[in-house]
Amino acid sequence: MAQRKCLWLDCEYAEGDAIYRREFFIKRHGGVLHVGLDEYLDGYEDAIDLYRRYVRASFDTLYEAMDFVLGELGMNESDIVAGCKLG
Repeated sequence: MAQRKCLWLDCEYAEGDAIYRREFFIKRHGGVLHVGLDEYLDGYEDAIDLYRRYVRASFDTLYEAMDFVLGELGMNESDIVAGCKLG
């Protein structure tokens, strides 16, 4: 049986009168690290074309993945550590 490990962040925030959902993950599958970030209005989880942000990228090393997360996605280490759920 394949074992999957991942880091998952899930939160919501208000902007104006709207409630947005933000989901972030890093998971390893087949020796590759996959990074994803979704931001969408609460209630539009299945409508990817309406997402505020939908990012997917793959990397060979954790260093490359974290460089992308911290640089390109603009996330910071303390938010990742404080909000992570390991599964």
